[in-house]
Parts: sequence; structure tokens; C-alpha cells
Amino acid sequence: MGQFLFLLALCALGVRFWPSEDLAQPDQDLQARTRHRLTELRQLAAAGRVAAMVTLGQSFEMGHGLEQNPDSARAWFRKAADAGSAEGAWQLAILLAADTSPPEAEIRELLNRAARSGHAAAGWKLGDAWESALGGPASPDSAFSWYRRAAQAGVDEARTSLALCYVSGIGCTPDTVRALGWMQSAADAGSARAQSWLGRWRLSLLTPADSLQALHDLREAAVKGEGQARVQLASLLGQGPLAWRNERESAFWLRLAAHSGEVAAWTPWARCLEWGRGTRASTREARQWYQRAAEAGDGLAALRLGRMHREGRGGRNSRQQALGWFLKAQQLGETEALHELGRTFEHGARPGDARWQGAVAWYRVGVQRNQLDCQLALAGMLHRAPASADEEQEAWALLEDAADRDHREARLELGRWLLEAEPENGGAARAWQLFQQAIAQGSRDALYTSGQMRLRGQGVPRDRHEAFRFFHRAAERGLAEAWRELGNCYRFGWGTATDFRQAEQCFAQARLLGAEVPPP
Repeated sequence: MGQFLFLLALCALGVRFWPSEDLAQPDQDLQARTRHRLTELRQLAAAGRVAAMVTLGQSFEMGHGLEQNPDSARAWFRKAADAGSAEGAWQLAILLAADTSPPEAEIRELLNRAARSGHAAAGWKLGDAWESALGGPASPDSAFSWYRRAAQAGVDEARTSLALCYVSGIGCTPDTVRALGWMQSAADAGSARAQSWLGRWRLSLLTPADSLQALHDLREAAVKGEGQARVQLASLLGQGPLAWRNERESAFWLRLAAHSGEVAAWTPWARCLEWGRGTRASTREARQWYQRAAEAGDGLAALRLGRMHREGRGGRNSRQQALGWFLKAQQLGETEALHELGRTFEHGARPGDARWQGAVAWYRVGVQRNQLDCQLALAGMLHRAPASADEEQEAWALLEDAADRDHREARLELGRWLLEAEPENGGAARAWQLFQQAIAQGSRDALYTSGQMRLRGQGVPRDRHEAFRFFHRAAERGLAEAWRELGNCYRFGWGTATDFRQAEQCFAQARLLGAEVPPP
């Protein structure tokens, strides 16, 4: 294909040549003819033919008949641009943009020269320069104007950019109808960026027909390499309607997006690797991807990386590394990191020592930032080892407040405290209410504790049949202790018929899940 384009360019310049009638020419003859044609091309370029200059620049850039030489390519493109060639200015701008430290002002000037000479693609990129302030001031009006010129000239990506202007009101009045018209036009012409945007927009409509079309649009864009579409498609396949879910395909698109440099894919791909969702589990690789994402500014990745370091998953455990990543996550706005910082200090701490004080300090910061997990943890520490009566009162106040704000675990913990502190003075009755609220929020521990209360008649009338039902529901959710109590119900006939075989099966499941079961 490259040789064909090279020969086609020579034809356009007026270089005459005819293929040999013998189709089996030796390689050395082909090389000789190529050298001869390049010589003719150099002569035309030296004579001032700008098209020859551009073609020579492309030959040096791509290595068509010549050894690749970016410096020579740049020199020929510059000569063509200086001679008034719009294509030369465009090619030079593209080449300069690929530099490690691109000269933004020069790139903008080259795009301006090419666009004003009628180069449509340069007009599109000039619009980008005006929108993003590349090499000069930003101007939404100028960006919109150049996008519109390029779109009307048939540049597909310019149609997408123009549509986005109409969406956000960049240099124009927002107009959804025109935005969709230009976006659909670009998508029909094959723009992956437009297909990706249309897919995401249709998803927001939440109708079955639009959702199916969104899936189609996103898949088409993903196949063409559009990174955002790959991430969105993976999310849809992983968390969308049950009929569409496909963990393996979701992981496939995340992997492609991550390896192609789509930063938004790094954290979800790391999660797939961490837990083996749709791909082979590899905690070591998960660590690496979390670290890349964290270093790129993803607070959630830093949070998860800290947990892996603390727990020793994917490598050696390191408390210091964990603290470092939790601090970074907190700096990046992840308030949950405050709770993890407190937990890391609290582990192995003794009341009053440096770690204990560090945990309390971090939890207090979390409370100030409205982090309810920190509030629950701080209440627990102050309750376990209060330094004064004031701290004990503070613990109760913190827990009451978290429970009043619908924190499930706070309701569960407050109920337990009430059962311990004042079971006979209305505490058990209030604890029962708190446990029922926690059950409504999905707490299996509250189911288990409610079963215990019904079995003993603590704060509520004794009802072994209802106790059995509570234990059964908690066991279905995988709680080991509930399986043990369910076994006792079958063993002693509490709320159900005595069934020793069923009891032993329940005890076996409890042991499997880690609960201690007394011998028969």
C-alpha cells in the first residue's frame, strides 16, 4: 500500500514511468528504479515543486524508499510550508505535535496557515487549538467557527467537535437538535468518537430501544479503538441489565482499553485482576495497575492499593507503604481513606499508646469531614477504653448520631450497646427497633441477633418459630454463626421439627465457614 501511494504521488507530480512487462523483476531492479524515481523527485523539489517537497517529506517520515529520518522529513515539510503549501504546513504541524516538548505556538501558526489556505483537517485542529488554548489564548467563538467550517467541508471528527459545541454551548447557543444531527452524521461516517458519545447519550434515556442502540453504538466505537467507548461498554456488560451481563467480554474490553493507555480503564481493569472477574486473577498485576492509576491521580486506585499493601496481597505487606497510599488517596479526595488510615493505626494499638492516639486523631478528622465509618470507629475506641466520663458520653453521642443518619452498622452496634448497658430499662426494646431497621438495610448480623432475642425472649416475646426464620435468613446470606444456631434449632426442635441429619448438615456448613461448633 505504501509503495502504491508513493508511485501515485509521483504520477501527480508528472514523473513518467511504465511498469515492466516482465512481472518477475529481481529485487535489485526494483530498488534501482526506486532510486531513479527518488532522484527525479528530488530534482522536482529542488526546482520548487511544493508537491514534490511534501512527498519527499512523507517518504522520509514513513521510510518509503528511503531510510526513516524525521529531521529530513521536518526539513522538507518546512520548505513546502514556507513555499505556501497548505499540506506542507499541515504535515509539519502533525510532526511537531509528536515531539516530546511540542512547540505549541508554532503548531498553532502552522495550523492557521493551512486552514486559511483551505485545508479542512487543519481547520478542525485549529478549532481544537482555539478551544484548548494551545499555543495562544482560548476563544470559544473561534473554535466553533473553525469546527463548523471543517464539518461543512466533510471532516468527520470536526462534525463530532461541532456537535459537542452545540451540546455545551461552546461559542454558540446550546441546541440539542443540531447537536444530535451533527453527531449522527459523524457516526454514520464512521467516527468512533461520535458513536461512543451517542451510545452514552442513548443510555441516559433509559428506554429499551435506545439502550439496545446504545449497546450497538458503543460496540462499534470500541471495535474501532475508541477508549471511552471501551470503558463504557465494559461497564455496561459488567453492571448493566442482567440480560446483557458478560464478565468475560467486559474484562476483554477493559484490558484493551487499559493496554492502549485509556487511564479511566486502569482501576476497573485492576479490580478484574484483583478478584478474577472475567479474567485470570493476579493480585500482583492488580497492584501494578492500581499503582499506575494512583500515580495518574486516581484516589480510588490509591485507596485499593493501600489495602493490598496492608493485607499483603500481590506482594509483601507493608504498613508504611499502605499509609503512604492512604495519605495519597486522602489528598486526592477519597474521604474513605481517612477511615483506612485510622484502621491502620488502630491495628495492634493499645489504649493510650502512639498508635492508639494516631487512630483517634485520623478518625476525628474523618468525623469533621462527615465520614460516618470514622464516626462509628471513633465511638468504638472511646467506648472500649474511655479516658474519662466525657469520652464515654461522646462515644454514645457519636453512635446515636450515626444511627440517626441511617448508618446500618451504627444501628447494629448501638443495639448491641443497649442490650449490654440497659436491657431492662427499655434498652432491649429500642435495640429490637434498631435491629429491624438494620435488617431492612440488608444486615445479616441484625437477622442473627434478632433470632437470638426471639429465642431468649429478650425485649420481645419469646417465639422460637420466628427465631428459626431469622436464623434461616441469616444463614442463607452466608453467616457462619447463623448456620450453627440453625443446627441447634434442628437438633433441639426449636421452632421446627427435630431433625438430627439436617442439624449435622448445618453444623458442617458452619464449620466450613469458620464457626466453632461444640461436639455432639
